[in-house]
Amino acid sequence: MRTDNRGPVATGTTRREAHGRPRLWTVRTALLSAGVLFFEAALLVVGVTFLGLDDETPIPQDDPGLLLLTLPLLACVALPAGLLMTVTVVLPSLGLARRLGGRRWVVPAVAAAATLPLAVLVKLWWALSMTRALECWSLLAVCVAAAAGAVALSHRHLRTGRTASLLRRGYAYGSLAVLAACGLGLGARSLGLIEEYRPPTVAQHELVGAWTDGEGGRLRLASDGTAVADRLRTEEDDAVEGASDARRCTGTGTWTFQSATDPWEQSVRLSIDGCATEWNVGGTDRRPGLNHVYGDPDSPDWFRLRR
Repeated sequence: MRTDNRGPVATGTTRREAHGRPRLWTVRTALLSAGVLFFEAALLVVGVTFLGLDDETPIPQDDPGLLLLTLPLLACVALPAGLLMTVTVVLPSLGLARRLGGRRWVVPAVAAAATLPLAVLVKLWWALSMTRALECWSLLAVCVAAAAGAVALSHRHLRTGRTASLLRRGYAYGSLAVLAACGLGLGARSLGLIEEYRPPTVAQHELVGAWTDGEGGRLRLASDGTAVADRLRTEEDDAVEGASDARRCTGTGTWTFQSATDPWEQSVRLSIDGCATEWNVGGTDRRPGLNHVYGDPDSPDWFRLRR
């Protein structure tokens, strides 16, 4: 032990620690950071869900109101993941930022550097484009910086021992924010401010003509019901990167159109050996398309034809 004009100070303890600066590595700071990360992820899921309702999809999207049921289940996975992110990235980043002076701009800079390796792994794992990878990196950096900032701003409560009330308020406010975001999204949807994607309603004569898959494959639908395919994509071709022409289909056959009141039920049935049989109407009013959907019904694979 040694003493100074403020009293005894343990050997090996820095002056700042002796003056009451709280430690970063506590259970409650970890829970606070994990909660911030979870609610950030939940708000991101809500935003992506509602803003993506007008994106073209091969099958009808789930009712966004189901988010109110799925988000609590997501917490069972997201909170442990948030704790892992906290002990491996958030708290080390905040500790390094404090050693570098603790200025406000240091935390975002350290968070950006700390999340760069994770962003690289995500890019390589999902084969993201450079633009998407940069977006992912920016998002990770913002989330980590926000969690670190929340821990840093909580120091006043940590000094007074009121961390339990801080955690309760943090989780309560986070839950209210997510509920408010869901409510705003559902309200905007019910008022028609957010449009949901629906395939165009077409007649048989509108499908007559040449269609292409964008990779050299073509399909010609004639008004007399004849169909001619040339190097058209197949499920085997779609599953193998750089597949050869042997996995594509070429031939002549017939086609029929099945109209329906529900635009999702409109379909074209193709009868050509080796070619996909069922095609659903997709695209937009200005540019209709034909989609072949296969695989898991809940998360299907699909490819499209356009004029």
